[in-house]
Amino acid sequence: MPKTIYCYNAAGVFTSTAQADESPLEPGAWLIPANATTIAPPVIPLGHHAVFADGAWSLVSDPVEPPPRPAPPTDVPAGYHTLWDGEQWVVEILPPPASVTMRQARLALLGAGLLDQINAAIAKLPGADGEAARIEWEYATSVDRGNPLIAAMANIAGLNEAALDGFFRTAAAL
Repeated sequence: MPKTIYCYNAAGVFTSTAQADESPLEPGAWLIPANATTIAPPVIPLGHHAVFADGAWSLVSDPVEPPPRPAPPTDVPAGYHTLWDGEQWVVEILPPPASVTMRQARLALLGAGLLDQINAAIAKLPGADGEAARIEWEYATSVDRGNPLIAAMANIAGLNEAALDGFFRTAAAL
């Protein structure tokens, strides 16, 4: 009469039943493959699975699926982004970009009513440093947040660090 065996995966979780083969060298002895046992698992209730370890079966609750994550908010203002913190969506301000294009910078200055003031301030800078600033302002393709000229122009325009960060965020969106 064939011998029933109970198979399990590498983690010990019951997967199926099968019939053992009789040993051709030892009649009456049964060949039990790896990841199988002749010990029957217990009745497995709904929401559980049987695990074979250390020569015995135990019942383990199935993991509870977390609820689906809600969609992120769609009404996030420019300059902010959403981040899932494991429980909910959090809206955080984006760090200011390290640089923007000269086109973006000039359009942002125009929109803030500061373009004429900055152009006039750069035109009045004296000496070789002033000439270097005018060349940079005229021919640079980008404006770097950490550039000393930008810090000086922000000071002239009355922009503190937070306002300058906001300016760069605004410019990056143009």
